[in-house]
Amino acid sequence: LAMTKFRRYEEAGSIWLKGDGTGYRTGEIFHNRELAATVEAVVTKGIGEFYEGSVAESAGRHVEAGGGPMRASDFASYRPILRTPVQGTFRGLRFVTSAPPSSGGIALFQLFRLLEPYDLAASGHNTVATIDVMARALRKVYAARDRLADPDFEPIDINRLTSARFVDSLGREASPQAGSEGGQGSQTSHFSTIDSSGNAVSCTESLEAFFGCGLVIPGTGVFLNNTMGDFDPVPGRVNSIAAGKRPRSAMSPIIFLREDRPVLVAGSAAGPRIITAVAQVVLNVLEHGMDIQEAIEAPRFHYDGGDVHVEGRIGENVTKGLKDLGYRVSAHEDVTFLFGGVHAITVGPDGAHGGADPRRDGVAVAQ
Repeated sequence: LAMTKFRRYEEAGSIWLKGDGTGYRTGEIFHNRELAATVEAVVTKGIGEFYEGSVAESAGRHVEAGGGPMRASDFASYRPILRTPVQGTFRGLRFVTSAPPSSGGIALFQLFRLLEPYDLAASGHNTVATIDVMARALRKVYAARDRLADPDFEPIDINRLTSARFVDSLGREASPQAGSEGGQGSQTSHFSTIDSSGNAVSCTESLEAFFGCGLVIPGTGVFLNNTMGDFDPVPGRVNSIAAGKRPRSAMSPIIFLREDRPVLVAGSAAGPRIITAVAQVVLNVLEHGMDIQEAIEAPRFHYDGGDVHVEGRIGENVTKGLKDLGYRVSAHEDVTFLFGGVHAITVGPDGAHGGADPRRDGVAVAQ
């Protein structure tokens, strides 16, 4: 997919392909000098250089020349929005997570509430019984996800969606709307960090699909994303396209706290599978007693009401047991990027411990 984009768009190809038209391989040196110059210009002149200066102007000219609708004024009118985070409790800890238009925070809130009554430690890690309990909860959560969108455009009542009455009443037979899930992006990055004073950040950002839409703003080295793919393509729904509207995502950055001090900082890449990836790592730590690296490396599954997708390491005895319960099961490779890229930190009496996901070339660094 990436190579197709590089060969389709001259600017992208000139940066990311070698002279013979092939891509760079492990061990070869790659330079994106235009991107370096852009970063230096923003550092020197301020963020206005990006949103109102040369970057925005170049983008507007390039997109207009290609027949696209975006203009430099769209860059200038963009503003980040500060939103009140979603907060809840699980296993005696308070957690803070993202608010809509991200669906991940509310989904995790609902999932943890539905799982709170179950002793998943007793039923075992990745057993048929545990996956069945989680799958039944996930089916409800992913169905409820269809209600979420940009609260500046749709009447999203966060208090109702996180109320005990609403979560406990989620229908057993509920299922997601066909075709409404939005993008399946794989160009998402996540990092978790904490300093010696206990300040913690869980940050997820996304270009959507591999290298966005493939367009590079001439002279800048910057790719334009294709996050429009996160909108519902069907008109008249809560997450349908509208001017100025922000699409729903599945980003699920989360911080767990004990007495206002962080004990677990986590998040992931993986499109709609972010929710299940983060949830499983959290449960592996808080429910199954794993250290953070074990929790991240453990085999994962994903379920949103269709097939139960499992990494091969979960084993045939479990997949057979799930099939016997009526689930359709799709087995994948033992370790694959499809199941996320969780990067997380735990903090305990012996200090902070970082965990990095081998599925997406993660690394933990201490200073």
